[in-house]
Amino acid sequence: MSLVDVEDLTITVQAAPVVENVRFEIDPGAGLGIVGRSGSGKTLIALAIAGLLPDVALRSGTVRLDGAPQPLDDAALVRLLGSRIGVIPQNAEAALNPLMTAGEQLEEVVALGREEADTRQRVAELLAEVGLESPLSGLYPDALTRGQRQQVMIAMALAAEPELLIADDPVAALDPPARRRVLDLFKARCSGRNMGLLFISHDLKAVSALCSEVIILDGGRIVEQGPLADVLGRPQEDLTRELVAAGKHRARTLMRSPIGTGFLEVTELTRSFPMPRRLPWRPSRTLAALDAVSFSVRRSECLAIVGPAGCGKTTLARTIAGLDRASKGRLAMGRLSYRGTDLPKALRRDITMVFQEPLGSFNPRLTVGESVTEPLRLEPQLILEEQADRLVEVIRAVGLSPDVLTRYPDAFAVGDIQRLAFARALISKPRLVIFDEPVAALDVSLRGEMLMLLNRLRADFGFTCVVTSRDLDLVRAIADRVLVMDKGRIVESGKPADLIEAPRHPLTQALVEARLPEVAEAVRAPAVAE
Repeated sequence: MSLVDVEDLTITVQAAPVVENVRFEIDPGAGLGIVGRSGSGKTLIALAIAGLLPDVALRSGTVRLDGAPQPLDDAALVRLLGSRIGVIPQNAEAALNPLMTAGEQLEEVVALGREEADTRQRVAELLAEVGLESPLSGLYPDALTRGQRQQVMIAMALAAEPELLIADDPVAALDPPARRRVLDLFKARCSGRNMGLLFISHDLKAVSALCSEVIILDGGRIVEQGPLADVLGRPQEDLTRELVAAGKHRARTLMRSPIGTGFLEVTELTRSFPMPRRLPWRPSRTLAALDAVSFSVRRSECLAIVGPAGCGKTTLARTIAGLDRASKGRLAMGRLSYRGTDLPKALRRDITMVFQEPLGSFNPRLTVGESVTEPLRLEPQLILEEQADRLVEVIRAVGLSPDVLTRYPDAFAVGDIQRLAFARALISKPRLVIFDEPVAALDVSLRGEMLMLLNRLRADFGFTCVVTSRDLDLVRAIADRVLVMDKGRIVESGKPADLIEAPRHPLTQALVEARLPEVAEAVRAPAVAE
């Protein structure tokens, strides 16, 4: 008998169908992957199986667990979620209680039927399983990184030893070593404890590593379904072929300015943050986000900064952009030097930044045209006609029509918002553009497209760029040189191919070892047996 049996699942919102006639089964110990573009209905299917659909969504069809219909009574459903079904939501930040420490929230889940000492020991074991250190249990969610909050949610979902785990994009926020650890943990639970897995992800490599069956979803409908080797190894539908191709980062060489000599010099850059004191008489402590970082960026070069979460990548990027201030050291472009927020006025139009969360970087009260033109305030000498010409130029350069400029940010898909973020960064014709995790917020169907766009914009506009990322495969497609960071320091540098083929530092080796096999390799031997 199947662990989960879903028949003719249809979900409507305001009388409009958003999921239609979905059917599948999940056997004990097996993994089913659901893949599709953003907005295709993947999360709604997961919520329906868990009985967590919002009130505005109406469900028809049947969902059975071990042959028994899903209970309609709220109390029975809560008992089911607390014992037999574990759920990892997509947004860990919204799911965690901001007024309780991570450890206290884990203890609440673990405490049922255990002694206090056993509870503490089990919490420590769960944190270790997902790759977190025990002291982090004493921190509140806002003191944890996005990836660490996700790891806490994973630990909470696994705490009750569920028969079925529903995981909605659980590894998107994790750096490669943490992602590999969590995927191995899921695999062990499936094979060793017969746990069924419903795995929703944009990452085809992760799906290939875990799942024996795959569903390709588009517009709430199944367009392709079957064994992993058939669907991803021999795709029949255009969408499936598009998703498989988009998951492969390939370098694209375009004619652009040759790499020159020194352009940006970073010397002994240090940034320390004060740590909160739990007791007033304890001595104050500081955390070094950057520890005497020194490097140079050459003209027309694309320099990538790679490292795990919390290594200092974003702090370094923000300091270069003038959005944070170093405690010590200096940055210099030509004869002008600065420490961050004291960025000289003469350099303000020359350095721009594209942020990790594109939608959050736009003012929702301004049209996108108003937002994109904001940097032109640094060039008051431009007349209105010149500003309009500049605006149309960058909008067309990123592949959009000038007709979109009167819309507001919430009217755009995330891919188009990222294009608009690129346009805003380029409108002042900067010499240096900083990209902080430029494709982290995008699904797999858009990532390759955005990387190709970034390479083309480099060729067309001739800017120097600094890119932060956790993904060595991504930076291999766009970077000329890579710096590897760990705990605020640069531990290794070199060309992307050299670092991947012959890593020297233990962290670089861990990043390389954590890379998942290509889909074509994984489909030959699915990690979770059918």
